[in-house]
Amino acid sequence: MRFDRSVEPLASDEIFLELSQGLLQVVRSGEVAAAPRAIDQPALQRARDFLCANARRVVRSDELERISGLSRFDLCLQFRRRFGTSPYRFLIMRRLQYVRARLCRGAVLSDLAVEAGFSDQSHMTRKFKAAYGLTPRLYLMLRTAGAPRDCAQPSAAIR
Repeated sequence: MRFDRSVEPLASDEIFLELSQGLLQVVRSGEVAAAPRAIDQPALQRARDFLCANARRVVRSDELERISGLSRFDLCLQFRRRFGTSPYRFLIMRRLQYVRARLCRGAVLSDLAVEAGFSDQSHMTRKFKAAYGLTPRLYLMLRTAGAPRDCAQPSAAIR
């Protein structure tokens, strides 16, 4: 992750948690690991629903703490165990789903990036490429070529 840009609150919590876990692992090498805590299913579902409903904006860790009743770090640990990803990555994937759907309807990339909750088009493109292995423009071109009835013509979307 690059640090020459501002980092969303959920992303900074994820970085802090991973760093803390790595340090604890080094300190505790050779010790028996503590039994994992029980997963609070209702709390995690509330957090997941909140992320889905608010995916197109910056979600703050304290909001998820209030919604779930869990600390940000306990939420992150449990969320990852339950859903296989962190709350921040889950949020980014919801934004990218939105982008994919709107791309096929002729949205302009720069407008779509802001509308989806990314800071700008390059931020959206980096996340899109990291998740899908190609840029939004190339994705749209391939979708248009492969399934023209599902996507609008690319001319409006790739200005």
